[in-house]
Amino acid sequence: MWPNFEDRASYKEYTDGLVQARGMVPLKDLSKLPHLDAHGDPALFVVMNGRTSGTRLGCVNGLHSTRRTFSEFGIEEVDSLEIGVVPSGKGPLPFSKCGDSGAGVFDRDGRVLGIVNGGAGPTNTTDVTFVSPFWWILDRIHEVYDDAGIYPATSDD
Repeated sequence: MWPNFEDRASYKEYTDGLVQARGMVPLKDLSKLPHLDAHGDPALFVVMNGRTSGTRLGCVNGLHSTRRTFSEFGIEEVDSLEIGVVPSGKGPLPFSKCGDSGAGVFDRDGRVLGIVNGGAGPTNTTDVTFVSPFWWILDRIHEVYDDAGIYPATSDD
């Protein structure tokens, strides 16, 4: 999650192996990536613990909007906003597998990026996982339930 030495100012070793979830990754962090990869290029590193895959590390690979159709469920032309995530590091590939849909994806600081909603790729090495951004999901929820909220962050104590 911290492959670049110059990018380790926020490095923290989690003795219990768990990152405290707090806040959400804003849209601006997808256009101005806040982390540095091993080559010094901008990146956004994320972690997921899926039902099928377990804990996986990934790197955000872009944001795109699509129009999806699920005719077998009577759903025609639904707008969807998705973030592409590819595997990162030397861990197991791919980033997610069938059965991980709905898993939360967080950045290394514990901010929620979104939830896994699907994947694509012909092999394990070219896998792309699609993540619905949490801020976008929350906007859709507020369109119907204007007073809906999320649990407040807890302290590190």
